[in-house]
Amino acid sequence: MLAIAGIITLMSFASKHQSDKVCWNLEIEIANSNEFNFVNKTMVLEAIHDATDQVIGRSMDDLSISETRKAAQALHAVKDVEVRKTIDGQMKIWVSQRTPISRIIFPDGSSIYLDNE
Repeated sequence: MLAIAGIITLMSFASKHQSDKVCWNLEIEIANSNEFNFVNKTMVLEAIHDATDQVIGRSMDDLSISETRKAAQALHAVKDVEVRKTIDGQMKIWVSQRTPISRIIFPDGSSIYLDNE
């Protein structure tokens, strides 16, 4: 019982500490970026800013992990997104790209990629 009370106290401290923080850093990491260039940091950042306005300078409480994840996931070449907020005021985003296996080019010049899923 004492251990549970300690965990709740620690969670409460972390939550209170984070609510006082302003986001000072947004870190985006793209997996397979050396192999494929269908998604880059600028694209992810623009998608997030379109959905959530600004990240840097906002209260950590005001930043939604699910909204941020959904905004990045909306990019067609994105396979998966993981978003975390740190206790010291950072938001970290890890993006994995889809693996293209074929490109279809239409008569009008537009094209799409098919991935392995």
